[in-house]
Amino acid sequence: PNKVLQYMASGLPVVTTKLEGLAAIFEDKVGVQSVTHSSEVLVAAVRMLENPELEKLGEANRAAVAAKFDINNAVCNFEQRLLALVSIS
Repeated sequence: PNKVLQYMASGLPVVTTKLEGLAAIFEDKVGVQSVTHSSEVLVAAVRMLENPELEKLGEANRAAVAAKFDINNAVCNFEQRLLALVSIS
């Protein structure tokens, strides 16, 4: 999963086998094509390469990673988790 995130952050479109955590976060993103079996990767990659908007797919990935891992969002999420822990005690 880390490699996929690195590729996305680099602005590359990605074809990957379905990874639960990654799918939960980025499945609806157009620059990520998930397949169920590794034998489907080549066909999906060729299809993606033939897409006339290939560069836009990569840029969508870069933007998705930047938005997800934005420092303000990370701090906000961390604060919410801490508050949830305090309210449990």
